Parts: sequence; C-alpha cells; structure tokens
Amino acid sequence: MKVRFSVLISAYNRADYARKTIDSVLAQTFTDYEVIVVDDGSTDDTPQVLASYGARIQVIRQPRRGPEAARNDAAALARGEYLAMLDTGDLLLPRALAIYDQIIRTFDSPALILGSIKTFRDEQPLPTNPEGSSQIQVLSFPDYMSKDLAIFHANSQFVIRKSLFDEMGGYGHNGVAAFPRDDFDFLLKAGTYGPCVIVLQPYTVGYHENENITLTYISWAVDGLLGLVRFEKQGLYPGGGERRWDRYAVLGGLAANSAVRHCWLRGYRKVAIRLFLGAAPMIFVALWKKLLRRSRKPTQPIVLTFEG
Repeated sequence: MKVRFSVLISAYNRADYARKTIDSVLAQTFTDYEVIVVDDGSTDDTPQVLASYGARIQVIRQPRRGPEAARNDAAALARGEYLAMLDTGDLLLPRALAIYDQIIRTFDSPALILGSIKTFRDEQPLPTNPEGSSQIQVLSFPDYMSKDLAIFHANSQFVIRKSLFDEMGGYGHNGVAAFPRDDFDFLLKAGTYGPCVIVLQPYTVGYHENENITLTYISWAVDGLLGLVRFEKQGLYPGGGERRWDRYAVLGGLAANSAVRHCWLRGYRKVAIRLFLGAAPMIFVALWKKLLRRSRKPTQPIVLTFEG
C-alpha cells in the first residue's frame, strides 16, 4: 500500500545517534509514512538499537557498501510517493513531514523540496522552532539550477518524488560513488527537474555538525569535490550545453566557499590552492553570476498558513 513519505536512513556504526534520529521520525505529527533503515555493515551496537524498534521500522542489513548504495537499496523497497533522506545523527523536527505534505499539495507535487536546516553540536540543545509558529515561508523555482540564493546543503534536507529518483538512477553513477560530496552530486543530477521548492522557515531538519575538521578530513572532502568537477567534464549531469553555466555556478560556489572557509581560513593553504586551480573555471562563473544577481530583484518568499 502506498504512503506519502518513505524516510530513508543510512546507518553505519552510529549506535550513539541512531535512536535520536529514528525517534525524531516516529514523533512526527504527520503519520502517513514509513521508515526504512539500512544497517550498512555496522560492527557496533547499531543492530541491537534498530532491533529494539520492532515492526515500527523496516531494517535492511548488508555488508558495508557506503551511504549512496544504502540509500539506493532503501529506495528500491520504498512505497512512498516521496523519499525523504535522513542521515544518522540528524533529526526531523516534529512538523517536518506535515510541512512537506502541505507544500506538495500547494505546489502540485513538485519534483524536489529542500528543507530548512538548523545546525547543532553534541553539547548544544536540540533545535526547535518558536512556539506557535503558524507560517511557512518558501521559495519556488522552475528547478534547482534556477535558484538565486546560496543555501546550506545536506542530504537530510532532500525530499524527492520517487518517480524522479528512479528516473535519474538514484545516488551515484552506475556504481561510481560521489561520496563524500554525494549531496551536491545528487542535486546536480536532479537540478533540471522542477519545480523545486526551498523551505526558508520554520526549520524542518536538525543537522548534526561534524566537529572533527582535520586536515585529513578536509583533504578527503576536497578530493570528493574535485571528483564532481571530473563528472561535469565527463558530461554526466543533465542539461547539456544549455545549462552548463548553471552547473558551473553550483560547482564554483561550492568550491569557492570550501576553499576559503574550510581550507584557507583554517591554515590549509596548499589544499585551498589545489581546489582553486582544479575548479577555476567554475569559480569564475559562480562569481560572475553572483555579480549579475546583485542587479536583479531576488525571488520573493511565498507565505503559507500552516494547516497542521
């Protein structure tokens, strides 16, 4: 039997966070959903944590294959009209699915919805929204590539129509993974389908911020980003020449932000220079498009009265 949402969770050695993540889904005010968790070869207590939920969640156990393959395997079993991604450690805030459902009904089943993220760390209280908030503010674009603002991205904010997920082949490229930049790779693959609705407020996702920002981690992330640049040069993203500059702007914006904020300002200058050189054409296009946007009126938010 069909459901509105399939919430797909990939878990690998995250017993310490898995329960909070799953509980945040089970606490949703909207109830027409299923939860599918892929235990991607965990060797800690994750299997025991998942087993404690019984029939409330569906669990897939498999050898370690990576988060992209895990999400694809979960999607293959999903009964939802829409797939909502959620990484272990992140949270769905209580009204998230109700907000997404209202957006789907209001905007005639958009291809892609991007939720609004509030970051938090272990020592911080879990994110919440103001009590009594009755408004939903969103931006609607013909597709993701048409957006005219910079926003934070993470897999846990992605809500995609399952028919589109299947059409674009899910995550990765015929078994070639884009991890750890699978989030942007996914958006580049889905970027020409529309409409795309971006939630501005209230928050729908609590994003567990990674505190282990080491040189090894940053170099690994930069390698992943340069992998996306290679995918673009190989012509693996949709849109052809007509949307090339849009794709370049997305890649260049990510590269410039990563090179400055995560590399240069942290003192990792050699890594920053490697990223600047590897993505130079994309960075130039991103800066050019940013200058053009300053002369144009930005897209205005659409305000909905929350029905839930």
